Amino acid sequence: MTTPSSFTGEQLTTALNVLGVDFIMGEQLEKGSLYKKPVSLIAALAKSPEARLRLSLIPLFLEHPEFSDYVPSVSKELGLITRITLQCYYTAAVLLPK
Repeated sequence: MTTPSSFTGEQLTTALNVLGVDFIMGEQLEKGSLYKKPVSLIAALAKSPEARLRLSLIPLFLEHPEFSDYVPSVSKELGLITRITLQCYYTAAVLLPK
């Protein structure tokens, strides 16, 4: 797995947009392959220094509920604060009315 810190905000935004999560406006790059790697994408979003990217976990889980399958394994790889962030945003997505 590529280290999440190696992804730029633009790469993360592009991956979200390719997945149909138009939550963040940003420069559109070439597709890349990050959108095909849910574990890397979720971890990178949770670790992002940008609040807007961390917050985009909620619409990502709403648009792609199948990504919730990866939350337990991603959580095990994260530090305490980042794990709490992921768990809170995942919980928010689960509790939001559909």
